[in-house]
Order: sequence, then C-alpha cells, then structure tokens
Amino acid sequence: MTLLVILHLLFASVLYKHAVCYDSQDSNYVSLQRQFNELVEKMAEYKVKLDRTDRIEDRLRKAEQSVEKLEQSLHLANVQLRKSEKRIEQLEKELKISRQDFVYSDKGENQDVENININESLEDQQNENETSRNITKKNGQANLKLKGLEFIKARKNRRSAHDNVAFSVHWSKCGGGEIALGNRETVPFDIVELNDGNGFDTSMHAFICPLTGTYFFTTTVTAWLHKVETEIVVDGITKAVLTTGNPHDENLQSSQSALFRCIQNQRVLVRIWRNYGVGIQCDVGHFTSFSGFLLWEDTDSS
Repeated sequence: MTLLVILHLLFASVLYKHAVCYDSQDSNYVSLQRQFNELVEKMAEYKVKLDRTDRIEDRLRKAEQSVEKLEQSLHLANVQLRKSEKRIEQLEKELKISRQDFVYSDKGENQDVENININESLEDQQNENETSRNITKKNGQANLKLKGLEFIKARKNRRSAHDNVAFSVHWSKCGGGEIALGNRETVPFDIVELNDGNGFDTSMHAFICPLTGTYFFTTTVTAWLHKVETEIVVDGITKAVLTTGNPHDENLQSSQSALFRCIQNQRVLVRIWRNYGVGIQCDVGHFTSFSGFLLWEDTDSS
C-alpha cells in the first residue's frame, strides 16, 4: 500500500505539471485526468483486497489455534486409552485367576463369593470397553476435523497463489491515427495497463500462459474505412475471428471473446487474418485492446 501511495503522489505531481502547461480543455489534460481517476479507483480496489486478505488470515489463525486444541485433546484421549487397555489386561488376569480358584474351591459360600467377584470383574471390563469405544469415537471425530481444516488451508493457499493471473493491453505507439498491418502480422500491443502474474510479454506482443487452466480472452479492434479481419491465436491455432469495418464508416469498432483451455507456456496473441487495405486505429484512446484472465487452474496437471 505504501508503494501505491507513492505512485499516487508522483502521478498527482505529473498531472499538476501538465495542468499548468496545458489548457483544461486540451485532450492530453483530459486523458491524464481520466488516468488519474482510474488510478484512484484501482487504489480503492487494492484496499478492499487487502482488507479481505487480512480477514482470511485472521480466520486461518483461529483455525490453527483450533487445530492445536484438537491435537491436545487427541493426545489426552490416547493417554486415557492406553490406561484403559492396561486396566483391561489386569482384569483379564484377575478373571483367569478367579476361574482357577473357582475350580478348586468348595461349593457354598466360597463359590458365591467367587461368582460375585467374577461378575464385578466382568462389569468393570464392560465399562472399560465402553470407555475405550467412546475414546476411539472421539479420536475419529478429531481426525475428521483436522483433515477438514487442512483441506481448507490448502484450498486457501492454492487460490491465493493463482487468483492474480490477468492482463490488459492496448496499442498506441503507431504515431497516432491508424496504420495498416499485413496478413498474419501480430498486432503489436505496447501499452500494459495490467499484468498480474507477468504473463504478457511486450517483446513478443503475446500472453504466455503461466499456468495450465481455463482462460477468458477478449479483443477490441477499431478499423479505419473498408474492412479488416483479426483472430485470437494459440500457438498458430485460430480460436476466434473478428470482422471490423465497412466502406461507409470511418471508425467502426468490434469485439470478440474466447473461452478455452491454455497449457502452460502456450502463446496467445491477436493477429491480422485478412486485410483489405484498411488501417487499425491506435492511439491513447484505447481503440484497439487485448485482455484476459485465468478462471481456474487445471488441478489434474499439477
């Protein structure tokens, strides 16, 4: 957040200098003003994300504390179980001795006394068995809770690592106005608005998929007279085609989207499919752009 505040102040300083140099109606001033407003909105979004992350970390800490308490309870339960097992062994020995004494004892009162002792030993053994079953049941419930918390923690870590895969670029450095590109020529997007995950390569003018998963891509092209056809391509394979322009309109804008699985390190780009002598608009107005983001990672590939 400190870095964002510094960037905010630097951008405000630049905006102030431009405001002094240019009239408030100048197009460059208006563009800078709009970019300043967009930066303020992005800072607010980052603040919301930071607050959400803090809440998630707080819940995770509480969950870890619960795990520690469950582990302590499990340890105590295991200790009690071992004591119960020793008591059962002792009762079994006493029962064996009592049976031997019963064989050699006289009938009458001695036999009744032995029977009473045997019954009491059996009742004690049944009670100990019931206690052992209860402890085993509690141990199973504790293990289930531990596994559930571990799953939640692993899922949270996996989402945090992969949520920030997104990019947004546009084409502006063509000298202003429009320029005609040849067939199969890549649209050289050069201005990066967003590149979370560092997937977009400005030297290749293409997005390199950092993770194998399902992605959403969209492109917008503004044509100058006549018609131009562009396409979204993955390693030379066409995924979507876009037709823009006609002979009667100077500026005509069209968009196309595509949803597909992209394997790690595959290259996704926008290129000219057919050009009928038309130019593509490219300036600071963001007339021609390309964006995309990861919907979910293919967990089978990890």
